[in-house]
Amino acid sequence: MKMAVLKPIMWNDKGYRQPAGFPSTSGYSHDHGYGHEEWNNNPHWLWRGFKVFHTEGTGRISEAAKNGELGMVMIASHAGTAYALGIATNIYANTDDEMKMIADAVGVFKQWPAVWRLDTVRACFPSQAAFLRHWRAQYRWIRWKCPPDQYYWFPQPISLDPQRVTGKKRLAMHHGRFTLTTPAVLLDIVDAHLPKNRTAIRDWLSFGDFTQPGESQTTSEISGSKTRRRIQRSRNAPTDRRFQYWVEGDRTVEPLHHRLQARFVQHLKTRGINPQENAAFIDVKYMEAGTTVFCEIKPTDNVATGYAIRAAIGQLLEYRYKHNVAAALEIVVGKKPRAGEIAFLKSIGFRLAYFNAAKRTFVKV
Repeated sequence: MKMAVLKPIMWNDKGYRQPAGFPSTSGYSHDHGYGHEEWNNNPHWLWRGFKVFHTEGTGRISEAAKNGELGMVMIASHAGTAYALGIATNIYANTDDEMKMIADAVGVFKQWPAVWRLDTVRACFPSQAAFLRHWRAQYRWIRWKCPPDQYYWFPQPISLDPQRVTGKKRLAMHHGRFTLTTPAVLLDIVDAHLPKNRTAIRDWLSFGDFTQPGESQTTSEISGSKTRRRIQRSRNAPTDRRFQYWVEGDRTVEPLHHRLQARFVQHLKTRGINPQENAAFIDVKYMEAGTTVFCEIKPTDNVATGYAIRAAIGQLLEYRYKHNVAAALEIVVGKKPRAGEIAFLKSIGFRLAYFNAAKRTFVKV
C-alpha cells in the first residue's frame, strides 16, 4: 500500500547542491556540521538511470519503499516558516551494497575537502584527520532512489500553511520522523509548482491504494488500524509496473533489475572484465576467453526462477539470431534455481549465474 508523507530535512540556503554550513540546533547536522540530505538538488546524483537522494528513514517508510510505494514532499523550517523543497514519488530504498556502489559512482568521497572547509564542520572535529576518519566511515549513506521523472526540486522553496496542510499550528520537523498524509495534500502543495511534463508524479499520486492517516495520527509513531482508499483506474492510468517489466521490457520500472545488474557488472569488473551494458536491448555483453557472451538479467525477488529462466531463454535466442550467431548465452538470476532448472539449461547449452546472498557473490553453474 502506498504512503504519502511529509519528510523533514535540514535547512540549506545554497540550493541543496552541497552542504551550506547553515547551523543546526540539534541532531546529526548539529553534531557534525553538515547533513546527508544537503546534496538532494545536485544534478550529478544519478545512478544507473535513477535519481538518488537522502532523507533520514524509519521502519515504516523504508518498508513502503521496498516496492516503490513511497512518495514524499521534503520540507524544512527556517526563521519560523515551513517550506516545501522538493517532491519524490515511486521511491525505492537502497540496499547496503547499492549505497556503496552509488556513493562511489557519484563521487561522494571526493566531496570531503569542500565539506571540511565549512566553519560548522571544523567546529565539530579537532583536526582534519579526525574528520577524515569520520568521513571514510560515513560517506556511503544515500538512502533512496526513484525514476528521474518522478523527482522534482522546486526552484524556490514553497512556503506552507501548517493549518491548511495538517490542521495544526505547526508541522513536525524532527528529522527522524515523518508526517503521514494523503496524496491529495501532497498534490495541493505541489501541483501549481510542477512543470506540465511531470505527469508521472501526478499519476503516482492519483492512482492506487494509500495508507490514510487517522484524525490524530501524524508522526512516525502512528499505530492502530489502517483505512484503505481505492482510486479507480482511468483509461489513462499507468500500466502495471511488473507487466511493463516482464512483457514490454521497460527496465526503468523495475529497480530490482537495476540492482541485480549492478551487482553482476561489479562482479565482472572484479574479475578484470569490462562489460558493455544495455546495447541493442542486451542487458550485459562481455568477452571471455575469446567468446562473446550475451547476458539476460532476471531478478527473482517476486517471481519463481523457472518463470524467469523461461522468459530469458526466448530473449537471448532472439538476440543471438539478430546480432551474433556465435555468442554464448548466459542467464543471471537473483537466487539459486532448482536442480532440474539448472540441468535443463545445461542441456540446451545455456550458461547460468545466480546471486548467493549469504556470500554476497555470484555463482556460475
